[in-house]
Amino acid sequence: MRAVCRTSSFGVEQRDVPVPGVTPEHVLIEVSACGINAGDRAWIAGAFPQIPVSQHDVCGATASGVVIDIGAGVPREYLGSKVAVYRSLKASRDCVGTWCELARLHYLTCALLPDDIDEIDYAASLVSNVTAFVFLDQIIQAGHKAVVCTAGNSATGLSLLGVCHARSFPIISLVRSEAGKAALSRLGAQNILVTADADFEAQLAALTAKLTATVVFDGVGGTLLGRVAKALPQDSTAYCYGFLAGVEPVAFPSSLLLMKALTLTSFSVLRPLVRDAETLKRILSGLQRVIGMPHFKTPPGKTFDLEQAAEALQWPGPGKAILRP
Repeated sequence: MRAVCRTSSFGVEQRDVPVPGVTPEHVLIEVSACGINAGDRAWIAGAFPQIPVSQHDVCGATASGVVIDIGAGVPREYLGSKVAVYRSLKASRDCVGTWCELARLHYLTCALLPDDIDEIDYAASLVSNVTAFVFLDQIIQAGHKAVVCTAGNSATGLSLLGVCHARSFPIISLVRSEAGKAALSRLGAQNILVTADADFEAQLAALTAKLTATVVFDGVGGTLLGRVAKALPQDSTAYCYGFLAGVEPVAFPSSLLLMKALTLTSFSVLRPLVRDAETLKRILSGLQRVIGMPHFKTPPGKTFDLEQAAEALQWPGPGKAILRP
């Protein structure tokens, strides 16, 4: 079968690789579409060694498709179902990555999708969906009452909005423009602030105080995180997840750490929280109940054939580059 594989020089090339057979606890997926995420680019470049290996060095961590065969130990409901996949959730020596015609993955890397959806809308989504679900679980367990999301219009920001709605948990979504605010309003967001507004920090301070929003999911970094930090209540925690601001430094008075007891930490969904099989089952089951909501889709940007993978990796957007086998 055709597959896009990582080369020894950390590039990609199309190769013919053996068609995988099914193995215990694994599913064979006829791939419909593969989204290209930042993690894919990092893995191809040789970073992120913690991402599970793939036989034949087949690339790809996310995709959507249809399960055409199941191994021993896989629940029967997977057979014939549409699925979204994120292969980094479960390491496996039997893994064959997603940038190919037939992927073989552990069934706990798959979320079941409704029959009436278009798989392409979920080709890059499960990493964001699982991240949002796990993050909300974690902050609820820590006793937080509301959350600030800095990248409100990002894929993970939309997923977090969706899980917050599903669990009636208050969320303050930050966007860069009135157009972004209108888009979130159509998804039912109630607490939206535009970072370009002259009184943004005052608005944020008032809203975080009103909702007791003592936790931040930060997908931007840079000066925005510094502005947000100043507006947070006492004993707040900011989880750094993304870096849309690039190398732009974070800046705020160091006295904030002492006077407000502000904590800065990182967040990764691949930490031990999702390594346990029972935890993964609970997460995927919970997602299955809400994944049909529009918040959990990642609409495609531009589609490419497998032989155009190198070009797709360089495509700047907008939207996600999607490979179609």
